[in-house]
Amino acid sequence: SMHTGYRTFSVRSGEDEDFPTIETVFDETTAPGLDQQPDYLHLTPQLFIDFRDEPGNPHRGFMLGVAFSNFNDRGSEAYRFDRFAADARLFVPLGSVQRVLALRALTIFDQTPPNNRVPFYLQESLGSSHTLRGYDSFRFRGEDLVLFQAEYRWEAAPLVEFAFFTDGGTVSPIGAGVELESLRWDYGYGIRFKNWKAVLFRFDHAFGDETSRILVRVSSAF
Repeated sequence: SMHTGYRTFSVRSGEDEDFPTIETVFDETTAPGLDQQPDYLHLTPQLFIDFRDEPGNPHRGFMLGVAFSNFNDRGSEAYRFDRFAADARLFVPLGSVQRVLALRALTIFDQTPPNNRVPFYLQESLGSSHTLRGYDSFRFRGEDLVLFQAEYRWEAAPLVEFAFFTDGGTVSPIGAGVELESLRWDYGYGIRFKNWKAVLFRFDHAFGDETSRILVRVSSAF
């Protein structure tokens, strides 16, 4: 499939007196795109392969999504970049469909012409209910990203599922290379209420090395 669109951005000073505004902490070097926000015309061809038995509540099968995005800066072109993303998910029943090992690997890499930068608000991030669950939202941000996730899911009853999970991920600047030894890890447990087609309600309790988080969502982790 093919997706295209036009994006505009506006970065302004914060209004919460309990926190410093962004321009007092960062500058254009540490937060590219802070001084000027380019408009983008983006084009994204995608390939999506899905062999899951039930996409909203899989018990077996796999899924693979691959996308290449071209972000064309319509102003100075100092922020033009390309992005490659691949998301693979595997679901393996362990003896029965009531016990499932769910695995995910996600990688995203950006590429820029010489001296170009990726605006900080378009950089990929880790830390959310779908990535590193034991860390604050948007905790890690960079141009290159790697994420691994694993869950053991047990349907104790037709509408109730228990899960034990771990997530590991890292980000890095363009050209620095992703070092697997720098992965940040979390772990936790969850309870999900669902029907055959989808997760209706999800409670996850995740633990990282900085904090623990309680997450309540109305969608599956992956």
